[in-house]
Amino acid sequence: MATREIHTMWSSDRGQWMNQREGASRVSGYFDRKEQAVTSAQTTARREGLEWIGHRKDGQINERNTYRADPNPPQG
Repeated sequence: MATREIHTMWSSDRGQWMNQREGASRVSGYFDRKEQAVTSAQTTARREGLEWIGHRKDGQINERNTYRADPNPPQG
C-alpha cells in the first residue's frame, strides 16, 4: 500500500521550503515562506485525505495532522 503522507521541509539546496509526498521523486512545490508551504500542503492533504507532516529547518518533525480516517485515533 502506498504511503499517504505529504511533508513540508526545508530544501538547503534551493534555500526554500518545499512540499513532497512520501516516496515521490519530484517535489510538489517550493515556497519562500514556511507558512505558504504549510497552507498549500494542508490544502492538498485535506482534499486527498493525506497525513501532513511538518519539519523544522534541521529536519526534525515538529508538527503533524491527519486529514483521513485515523486507524488509531487518540484515546479519550
